Amino acid sequence: MNIYVWVTMVDTAWIYHNSWEWLISFSSDWTTWYTIADKNLWATSTDITSSDSYWNYYQRWNNYWFVYWWSPTTSSSTVNASTYWPWNYYSSSTFRTVNRWDSSNNTNLWWETTNTNAARRWPCEEWWHIPSSADSAIIRASFWGLSGSNFSQYFKIPLAWIRNWSDWTYSYIWTRGCLWTSYSNVGEYWMSASLIFVNDSSISSTAYVPSFALPIRPFKNEPVQPDSSRTVLYQPS
Repeated sequence: MNIYVWVTMVDTAWIYHNSWEWLISFSSDWTTWYTIADKNLWATSTDITSSDSYWNYYQRWNNYWFVYWWSPTTSSSTVNASTYWPWNYYSSSTFRTVNRWDSSNNTNLWWETTNTNAARRWPCEEWWHIPSSADSAIIRASFWGLSGSNFSQYFKIPLAWIRNWSDWTYSYIWTRGCLWTSYSNVGEYWMSASLIFVNDSSISSTAYVPSFALPIRPFKNEPVQPDSSRTVLYQPS
């Protein structure tokens, strides 16, 4: 005997979770949808009170993952990464303890120059990408009225802190969650993190030099519109 489960597409905003496909879809206008992963890149849990939701940290432009409990090999020397590009990506297990680790300042290492979602893929899986500055602005603008703590809860973004470039220690313990974007401010050599959460304050963006280590939250290249089987994470009453 066949058993059929009937579902309908959701046409009502706002934030919906598909736990078996590990994704969160959201909309603020009932028409345009966006989809992100439901956890930081390679994290094993969506429980943002657990360190299993932190997982990998990345020095910007280096596609090598530094797991949060590791004590990596470090070096205070810079690297000339001018010969790398989106499909010939730079990856090194050495954590650079110099604030601008790439002496060439090659902004196309994380694909801002090529400027396509496909080019922004690494180190994400295929069909996913590191968010652009536009992606970051959309998610902030769509839910600007939420407190930082609620935003963190609804999008399952842990207060995973940051790793300092100088000594691999944590900063902003238990108060801040930061995620890289692919955006680069070339003039100042500073790199934009996509989202900041400080206690119950609102969400915002800021900038860090590329040798800080932050998690990544992938965006899906093509959004997935939720259906009625999804779990509602946030919907105004």
